[in-house]
Amino acid sequence: MREKNKVDFNIIYPDVLKLEKAELHLHLDGSLRLESMLEIAEEENIPIPGKNILAIKKQCVFEEGIKSSLTKFLKYFQFTLQFLQTESSLSRAVYELLEDLHKENVTVAEIRFAPHLHQLKGLTLDKVLNAVIAGLNKATNEFPIKAGFILCMLRGLKLKHAHEVIEVAEQYYGKGVIGVDLAGDESKYPLELYRNPLIIAVKRGINVTVHAGESGPVEEIRKAVFEIGAKRIGHGIAIIKDPPLIQMLKEKKVALEVCPTSNVQTNVVKSYPFHPVNQILQKEGIVTINSDNRLISNTSISKEFSKMIHFFHWTIDDVKKVIDNAFNASFMVPGSTSKH
Repeated sequence: MREKNKVDFNIIYPDVLKLEKAELHLHLDGSLRLESMLEIAEEENIPIPGKNILAIKKQCVFEEGIKSSLTKFLKYFQFTLQFLQTESSLSRAVYELLEDLHKENVTVAEIRFAPHLHQLKGLTLDKVLNAVIAGLNKATNEFPIKAGFILCMLRGLKLKHAHEVIEVAEQYYGKGVIGVDLAGDESKYPLELYRNPLIIAVKRGINVTVHAGESGPVEEIRKAVFEIGAKRIGHGIAIIKDPPLIQMLKEKKVALEVCPTSNVQTNVVKSYPFHPVNQILQKEGIVTINSDNRLISNTSISKEFSKMIHFFHWTIDDVKKVIDNAFNASFMVPGSTSKH
């Protein structure tokens, strides 16, 4: 075991890599390949500083050890989104992301994105959806991976956009779309503002997950589950402040989509050793581990599990338990288990 002050944040334990895994919380616009961004910039005449991979990296990859905030962190997406404004780039990004996940032995992947953010060059929502579904179909035909999309209602956009997300989600439900999410800056835009469209989604039988208890109060988690009907909670680490709520979510089989590196980088937790994920797991919370943004956070699901082994001394059995949580909580294959 390495000393805690000598951490290789890129380490991946071979035993982790070998395991079949499910990734439940992964943003498309935060998980591009640097090389592809450079090529897309050349193809689509996107002006970028330096016109090389190193220059692109400085614009969208978080530097380890630098403290930020969720608000500042979200600004990285303003850069990456310009590379996802055409049908070809959207299809390519989805295909390449699923290819990268396949290389890590991820067999179930749920990719989320806000469709309205891909209309800067005039794409309709239908064209956006058809483009990402084309990339998904190509990848799943080539690789042994099941995948689907979670459409994000974005905090800060007009409420009509949230209702449009529900409409398009229903239109493509079962055709690539598997759920909806409420994402964005929780500290500025509380859940209450989006109650109506979320409840409509639940009533229409659409799977709902909500970013809650990330930078906001634990009450947001309680509202999402018991007032809205969310089946999962994105991040949810504030739940450590309300231990009885951990048990309540366990009884309702509501899983937490925990993203440790993201939480450290956005400064919602001080550092990895202070992350509450291990405490939540010990209190029998349904924890899943996810990368959130492979590019921006310079991580992967295998790196995240490897960090859990390093900082909290998880055994491979612990890792398998959390992986099983993800398979069981997946909107793709509810009730299934992984094969270790």
